Amino acid sequence: MAETEKDANKSFDHFIQAYEDTLPKATETLSKNRDQLMTFYQFPGAHWKHIHSTKVTESVFAPVRLRTYKTKGMGTHRAT
Repeated sequence: MAETEKDANKSFDHFIQAYEDTLPKATETLSKNRDQLMTFYQFPGAHWKHIHSTKVTESVFAPVRLRTYKTKGMGTHRAT
């Protein structure tokens, strides 16, 4: 939720430094995907208000996301 990409990168670096010892796998994954995570800042600022999701929106789609995760890959397994 940083105002600029520069601020986001600064916060990202701070987060990685703060948690790399206690959460090494998480910080490694975040670092590896940094470019994708920062893609948001490539959009013009006028569009940011539409890109940010809200808790209300997330709560509506949470059951769908849960079902998608739980059933992903199901149906392709054949019993032998």
